[in-house]
Amino acid sequence: MFLTVAKLQDIEGNIVTSASKLLMLRYRSYLLEIMNTLIYSPWLVFGFQEQLQRLRSTLFERYVQDPHVPTGYINIELQNNQVQIYSGRLEIIVHLAGLRHLIYSWPIVSALFGVAWNFLFLSLFLLLTWCSCRSRSRGEDDGEEELFSPDRGQHRRVVPCDAFLP
Repeated sequence: MFLTVAKLQDIEGNIVTSASKLLMLRYRSYLLEIMNTLIYSPWLVFGFQEQLQRLRSTLFERYVQDPHVPTGYINIELQNNQVQIYSGRLEIIVHLAGLRHLIYSWPIVSALFGVAWNFLFLSLFLLLTWCSCRSRSRGEDDGEEELFSPDRGQHRRVVPCDAFLP
């Protein structure tokens, strides 16, 4: 049995949070270990097989990163002198929701949609700016009529439909 400790640190090295969990290797009797080694010895000698045990452990179930103190490093410790580790692998599985999930799952489609959306808004902005500048450069005498309604006391402009056409 050994203790697995994970410490999340910020950029300066301060510990943001930590988690620990006890893990245990499967027990194999001495007789079973000798039989396994003798039967599989040709494959073990030539490197076609290894004696190993794989362990999985979840250390941070629902970790939410603080935006003011971002995590910069992770320090993983195995606290036992009798356990020998030849290799290890760290998997970070992220559960995203909403827009972040769409961007992470379909990055190319999201990028194309974002570029098209920006192009649409910029084109619309440039079109409206161009129409506004064009109508101002024509002056006020371009077929516009100003009507006065006496019952409301309001002035109203009437612009012909062909004013926005080239």
